[in-house]
Amino acid sequence: MSLQYHPTTDPAAAPLIDLDPDLAAHVPQEQLVAVRRALRVPVAAISRGSDELSVLVETGGFLMLEGLAISRLSVAGSASLEPLGPGDVVLSATSELDGGPLPTEQSVIAAGPVRVAILPESLPAILARAPGLSVGFSERKQRRLERARVLHAIATVTRVDVRILALLWHLAGRWGRVTTEGIALRLPLTHRLLAELIGARRPTVTTAVGQLEARGALSRRPRDEWLLHGSPPETGLADDTDADVVALS
Repeated sequence: MSLQYHPTTDPAAAPLIDLDPDLAAHVPQEQLVAVRRALRVPVAAISRGSDELSVLVETGGFLMLEGLAISRLSVAGSASLEPLGPGDVVLSATSELDGGPLPTEQSVIAAGPVRVAILPESLPAILARAPGLSVGFSERKQRRLERARVLHAIATVTRVDVRILALLWHLAGRWGRVTTEGIALRLPLTHRLLAELIGARRPTVTTAVGQLEARGALSRRPRDEWLLHGSPPETGLADDTDADVVALS
């Protein structure tokens, strides 16, 4: 394999596969040195609320290293949100978003402090010469697609309280840690952000969270921490009804 090497002048640049070794899981051992040299990237720390990630998407994309970001896609006055965390790759939009007849608008905002590796516009050419690395990127794309399907399914659940629980347990699969009291999930999730993620209204979410706390399904702690108790919602519970069902948004 012969890879073109374009050294960066950024002193903070580092080999991408050193920042995220799992990306190189399918790269043959004898090609690791070439891949490491061919793809050196700058690392950026971005503060909460910054829109710098949206700019990076337009200039090649980025790889999440630490923290939580929210990708938002707006269509016809509505929006869908996707949480992004370590390992997620975000690339420039294709013609599916930019070239169709339906106007769309997308943005990526840091929900808290994040660190990202800035990907170069030459990434497609590098991946074409490094099939093993390309497989690693394809796997990351597939994981995002599968998570997007889960989020879509959660948003279609009838009961708002079940939607909230399902979302929090889904996020706990990536960010949660097991404690003696339950699954601790530390993420900057406001009631407004929860509402946008599950397709509900903020007041409805506030009411539902209060009911879940009263039932002992979850509890809140300081510093953006949620504590999940018991078990996640089971398949088939979405259509259950009872006197405590939260009003639909």
